[in-house]
Amino acid sequence: MLSRAANTSSSIPSRNALRVLRQLALAGSTVGGFCTVAALTYEAHRRVRIAEKIIETKRTLHSTAPNYDATSAAKRLKVMVEAAEAGEFMGIDSLKLRNRNIPDGPQEPHEPEIEKDKPNQKPSKPKPLVSLENHHARSKRSLGQFNYKERMDFPDFARNHAVRAREKKEAEVAGESGRVPFDVEIRRLLAQEREITAANLFLAHTRTTTAISWERRELACLVFTANCIKGNLFVARTLFNRIDRVSMVSNEMWATLMHLLAKEGHIDSVGVIYEKYRNIFTVPTHLLEVVLRCLLESKRLDSAKGLFFQRFEDDRDCGLCGAYLDCLWRKTKSIELLYSQLDLILKRLEQLDRKPTEKLFNPIVKAMVETGRAEEAEAMVKAMPTRYGVQPGCRTIGMIIYSRALNCEWDRVMDGMRAMHEHGYTDSKRDFSIVFDRIFLEYYPTHTGEQILDFVTSCINDFDMRPDKVLHRHILEAIIERGTEDMIMTIMDMATVQQWNTGINDAFIKSLVKSRKIAMTDNPVGIWRLKQAAKHRQEHITSSRRILGSSAENWALRGEKIAPIHLPAEQTFPRTVREMVATKNANLYVALHKRMEHSINMGKHTDALRIYDHAVGGGYIVRPLHLTLAVIAAILSCKVTGLANARRLITSEWDHWKKDRAVRFSKRFTSWTPIFFQRVMKVDPAAVGRGGLIKMAMFEYYNICANEHDLSVKHHCATSFSGYLIRRGTPELAVDLLTTIYQSRWRLSHGFDQVLLKMLLRAFAELHNLKGAWWCIMTVLSRAEHINQDFVVEATSQLYTLEKKLIASASYETEEQLSILRRTVEVLEAKSQGDSHWSSISVDPGKKRLRRSNPKPPQKQHLLPTTRLEELITNFDEEWELDQLLNRRKFNPSDHARWWAESTLAKLHSQLPEDPNYPWFEPETWDGYYVPEKYPSEYHLEFSPVEDCED
Repeated sequence: MLSRAANTSSSIPSRNALRVLRQLALAGSTVGGFCTVAALTYEAHRRVRIAEKIIETKRTLHSTAPNYDATSAAKRLKVMVEAAEAGEFMGIDSLKLRNRNIPDGPQEPHEPEIEKDKPNQKPSKPKPLVSLENHHARSKRSLGQFNYKERMDFPDFARNHAVRAREKKEAEVAGESGRVPFDVEIRRLLAQEREITAANLFLAHTRTTTAISWERRELACLVFTANCIKGNLFVARTLFNRIDRVSMVSNEMWATLMHLLAKEGHIDSVGVIYEKYRNIFTVPTHLLEVVLRCLLESKRLDSAKGLFFQRFEDDRDCGLCGAYLDCLWRKTKSIELLYSQLDLILKRLEQLDRKPTEKLFNPIVKAMVETGRAEEAEAMVKAMPTRYGVQPGCRTIGMIIYSRALNCEWDRVMDGMRAMHEHGYTDSKRDFSIVFDRIFLEYYPTHTGEQILDFVTSCINDFDMRPDKVLHRHILEAIIERGTEDMIMTIMDMATVQQWNTGINDAFIKSLVKSRKIAMTDNPVGIWRLKQAAKHRQEHITSSRRILGSSAENWALRGEKIAPIHLPAEQTFPRTVREMVATKNANLYVALHKRMEHSINMGKHTDALRIYDHAVGGGYIVRPLHLTLAVIAAILSCKVTGLANARRLITSEWDHWKKDRAVRFSKRFTSWTPIFFQRVMKVDPAAVGRGGLIKMAMFEYYNICANEHDLSVKHHCATSFSGYLIRRGTPELAVDLLTTIYQSRWRLSHGFDQVLLKMLLRAFAELHNLKGAWWCIMTVLSRAEHINQDFVVEATSQLYTLEKKLIASASYETEEQLSILRRTVEVLEAKSQGDSHWSSISVDPGKKRLRRSNPKPPQKQHLLPTTRLEELITNFDEEWELDQLLNRRKFNPSDHARWWAESTLAKLHSQLPEDPNYPWFEPETWDGYYVPEKYPSEYHLEFSPVEDCED
């Protein structure tokens, strides 16, 4: 029996086998002694293999069942062994009553006992997240009392014992040298609520560490939780990644971090963290919709599709289906993709024996209406009760009425709204307000002010409406454009009498009138001219898709319909298209330039090049916009081969697409090469340097985003790339890039927010430039705006880093400068927490103008001023101080006002890269013609994945 057992696979003995073996061993007979020796020999030969199998099984169970925990099983086994040694073991059933009387853990002194669920009591809903504050408090109290031996396997315990011995030795060495041990210092900082300093200390201590003990991991989890509670999300994210590197993270930490990041709007960070751990952890049910929307909004359609169908069983009322289809439509505008996904969803619902709800069909009806398929949408709504067993709701019926408004059938619109009121659909005030808002936005451009006022008042009175703030604002905007002042007063009196309570007052109306006046300055007058202006802006425009539609099944060219050649093929053609759509990569439905824009903003320039190369290889007809984005991504992607890749793209791609006749159906490639491409071909990289090439590509990217209707100007690209430069050890290039953006027109038009100032502060700290770090903090203090917590965290972290690096070998002057910087950071923290004294202090524009009219050169530009902070903030001139900090211009009081006048900057629009007067313009390189190299037909771009900005 024993020999055959030794040859079997290394499986874990069952509970019954352990029980029988234990009882025989305790019997004391000859058989018992033989079994005892056999059991010991058996364990000695297989201990290591069993331990390895336990670890592998535990990890497999944890990946498939995240709620699995071996702690309770270990406790039961311990109780069994203790009962057997005491002679009280009478089987598994004998321990059940005993286990009921033993609490699972130590009862907290102030925590009430948990009441048992009664048989007739309904189960309570699971809470979405455990309170972080309560969990943090319990963890701090129980730290040091937890016995890690009970939850460790043998190899883990041996490894942890060795790591723990090393940490104890380090603590003894620190104590002998008069320093505070690491764990004690972390606990002290947490007790003082200095979680940022504790996080920085942990990150600095584990920078070169490969593993930490379980006790120290528990301490790191406390630091992580404390930073999550205080809202230090990026510090918590850094701690999460570090804990994962030196130990392991839990499903709760992963879910908490994604939840908090999504709450603050960091959807790309949620997507990155999810994709990294999606095969290890499981998304909690209450976070499914949040994570799914983040993946869709960040254009990770494949990951979103995988998560949706993987967790399809957790969607009880088709709310997740509706969110999935709605986001798909907004990101792809592909009705074929929605049809294919609807078929898959209906099949899955049929397999689960569930019925669809209205939430599933609302995105489909919306897509049909927007693509000109109003008849199909109305037919689907009529078939919903009979075919699917679903009664259409207020929003579904409202989309049908909205389709009539698009066709200007206002009599049918009013009949439809009256029918909705008769059948009780208007009882849902919020849903009907959304429906009426869509209809009203189509009504007012083609009607007079009197008609608009009559339409609004009659609908509000007849349908017992209570407009929300959005509808109230839209009504006021329409009357401002079409009506009179008396009509505005009529609407405001109606809102007061009927108690709309939207928060719109006289001050809001004044600001609305001012903004509408500015927006309508020099705008064309008339519907036709407005359409022509929109067409010029967006290249194409339509008021209805009733005739043309947007279907890819049938295309018309010169009056001939491209259709299948015979009748059977024509009947099966829609099915073939649906199957092709179902197998197509979901990410490919997003427009090419949007995918490239997203990759560039995220700092993944190599991915942008791959996307372009894949599109060209698949036969996609590119536009000049796509080629320009590819050239920009090539320049930013790699320090060594970036410019060469950009030149090869221009040489090979421009001539090819210029000669291709298929381009006539898209935006035409000009016969002359754009000036930006000429600059790329003729620029001297040795004379310009890496910084010059970066700024050339960056400012061209800003111009493209400003001139293209489907792109928007954001500072995401500059933020991600400056972080990449800092991580690569070139913070001086990051300072050059960010300060150039600060002095360009993009600061005037789109601001220079605290995110960019945070990156600039980090770059200055890497250069040990105390004056630069002080300038960033003072700029935030002097502005009359809310201070973001992320900037406060960055300032505190960089101050800690500077003190650690400079305090050891610092002179008296440096120590004094650090104390001034420390005081500034303390004021920053106080103002961010709402201190009444510091919140009321900001820069005084009058004093700023007075100082510029009579400037005085500073005596010591590299030292921080010792003036009172209140006076410094009120007199702070951030532009002037930046000039002195960078020492870019010689001090000339007469020219300073002209340099920094906003009208001058707005007029200059900075120096564009194709301007001959650009700062790095060299006549000798411009006059010489670039001779393109000859490349073989099988040439491909040289990708450099290690150069991506995203870690």
